[in-house]
Amino acid sequence: MKKTLLVVSAFLLAGALSAADDASPLSLKLRFQGGFETTEGMRNGFGVGVNYAYKIGPGALNAELGYQYFSGKQYRQPIGTNPFGLTDATAVDSRKNSTDGIALRLGWSQEIVKDFGFQVGVSIAKLKNHNESIGTFGSTGQYGSWELATYKSWMTASPYAGVKWDLNEIGALELNVIFACNKVTTVDPVYGTTTTGYQIGEKSVNKPKIEIGYTFKF
Repeated sequence: MKKTLLVVSAFLLAGALSAADDASPLSLKLRFQGGFETTEGMRNGFGVGVNYAYKIGPGALNAELGYQYFSGKQYRQPIGTNPFGLTDATAVDSRKNSTDGIALRLGWSQEIVKDFGFQVGVSIAKLKNHNESIGTFGSTGQYGSWELATYKSWMTASPYAGVKWDLNEIGALELNVIFACNKVTTVDPVYGTTTTGYQIGEKSVNKPKIEIGYTFKF
């Protein structure tokens, strides 16, 4: 519900501000990321931010401050070799990851032909990972079980490059490829002689994604 209200508020704000007649270096940007292979349950993303474009010669330096979210899906980690002979049918190792936080985008944009150009840059973000992990080892959990929610924050840097179509007063469309860099916590089973425990670690999840964006001009 909170994320839905954020999206609706962003559209309403953009609609009110885009009515201004004078060109402004400020704009509101909405982005959706998806596609390509995902790992550790990390899937699609959503971002919103306010951008400032400082014109220099044929192009502009851009600085954008906003919010970035990457969703996750519930998935089951296959049960590895263990002293109890447990398999996927007799044990469960279920996980779900998501990340969100503040992102600062720094980049360069430049027109190639009228109303069409390119852009490159990097998104520097402080993202917090939320990992939900459920483990049940044995038909009744006799070899150990847990239900955990872990949180941890990291700084990440995700480079991007793409193209932009200027729609004049309406706004602008963006199509980028972003190498989305995330880190997640991991909760892995540790097998003892009579029971199963766990250890908490971390893992990098870096995957390219297609990014579609829309710019609301102020």
